[in-house]
Parts: sequence; structure tokens; C-alpha cells
Amino acid sequence: MNKEAADFVKEYEDYVIPLSKEIHLSYFEATTTGDSAKYQKINGLELKLVKFLSDEKGFQKAKSFLDQGSTDVENRMLKLIYMDYFANQIPEELSGKIILLQNKIEEKFNTFRAKIDGKAVTDNDIDSILTNSTDSAELEKAYSASKEIGNTVENEVIELSKLRNEAAAKLGFDNFHQLKLYLNEQTTEELDQIFNQADAITTPVFEKIKSEEIDPFLADRFAVTAEKLMPWHYQNRFFQEAVNIYKVDLDKVYADQNLVGLVGKYFSSIDLPVEKIVERSDLFEKENK
Repeated sequence: MNKEAADFVKEYEDYVIPLSKEIHLSYFEATTTGDSAKYQKINGLELKLVKFLSDEKGFQKAKSFLDQGSTDVENRMLKLIYMDYFANQIPEELSGKIILLQNKIEEKFNTFRAKIDGKAVTDNDIDSILTNSTDSAELEKAYSASKEIGNTVENEVIELSKLRNEAAAKLGFDNFHQLKLYLNEQTTEELDQIFNQADAITTPVFEKIKSEEIDPFLADRFAVTAEKLMPWHYQNRFFQEAVNIYKVDLDKVYADQNLVGLVGKYFSSIDLPVEKIVERSDLFEKENK
């Protein structure tokens, strides 16, 4: 890498790395405390980063240095820096609106508490009801309560979508989805192919298991016909976990165990100590988290 390019990379790293670290640490503090002031801090830090990356001169330099590295690693580094600048070549005012709205939505999501019969409950409470209850009315209440976050952020999400699409259009893309794929070095066609392949492989198997095992088990559990089964009968909020239809209770094995301690012992046994990570982590639920 020539000296001019190397100096440019160093300037980028000296500014972006510490600022990015501060953003991520502030995000951790915000999401584990729910403190609005900490979300406001994130806004200021992200606006500062965007201001740096939206600089037209910096962008042109990044563009001119593409493929000027002496190794594949250097060329990759220059490409990623270019992409970072490219993504921010939109009006600063528009970037600011997007950042403020993103963090506003994030704060609402992270501090949301569902309410059942007027009582605030945690995600763990919801999951416990969906997993263990056999009362369809109770399940419906819990499931529906967990979805109320949608009403809370509906207007902001719609507005954010419009702003993101506006930003994408200024960069030459039809919509924000296409822009994100480009920044991740993917195409719509590639992504569709991956999902279509996954769908073709898994759908027949899933449909067989659902019709022959899952639905009969749940229909018997809730004393309804399979046709009457509703989303809240499938034991989780997003249908992303396997339904527990077998008489195997793995939880009881760990009921009296120190799970954090077990995790630490496991990683230490494979020479990947995580004690310092655990010390800095926030592992358990609390208000506004």
C-alpha cells in the first residue's frame, strides 16, 4: 500500500475505531438500563460518525485508493472503508432524521413490557405461559400482549422505512433493501436463490412433521381439532423454536445448576476462558431491559 493510502487508512482508523467502540459501549448501557439519556448519547455519537463518513473529499479518496493494496488483505480493507463512506453519501439532515428515529424505535422495543390484564410482564413470563399453559384463553392473552409492541412503534417504523428508501434512492437504489444487500456484497437474486433452496429442502419435511406429529399432539393437548389450532398454541412468540412434543425434559437436568458457572467451565476446558466477558455482561432480566 502506498504511503498516501496508508495515511488515509490510519486517519480513518484513528477516528472511526474509538468512536465505534464508544457507540457500542453506549448501546450496551442503554439497552441494559433503558436510560433515555444514554439513547440520546448514542444519537450524538452516531451523528458524529456520520458527519465524518459523509465527507465528500474523504469519499473520493476512498474511491481513488480501491485496489491499491499490495495484498488481498489490504485491498479488502480499502474496499470496506470505501463502502463505509459510500453508505453515508446522503444529505446530513436525512442521516440525522434516520438516526434519531432508529434509536427512538430501539428504545421503545427495548423498554417495552407486555401487559396481561393490566399487569406488566416480562418476555420470560410470556415465554413461560406459552410453553407451559394448556388454557387457550390464557395463551391468547399472553401471545396478543407480546404483539402490542407493534402498535407502539407502528407510525415510527413506517416513517423510518420511507426515510431509508429516500436515502437509498439518493445512492441509486430502488429501496433500502437493495442498498443493504449491496453493502453486504449480495444481490436480490443470490438471496432469493438461497431462501428458495432452503424452502425447497425444508418445506416438505416440515409439512410432514407438522401434519403427522406436531398438530395431532397440540390438538390433543388443547382438546381442539387441528384446524382450530392458533399461533398461541405453538409454544413461542415467533414460531422460531421447535414445539416440545416429546416426553423429554432437558430443563430438569439443569434446574439446580449454576448455568453461568457451567458455561465458564466448558469454555475454560477448550482453552477459551470467558470470565472477563461474563464479568462485563448483564445476564438477567430487570426493569427497562
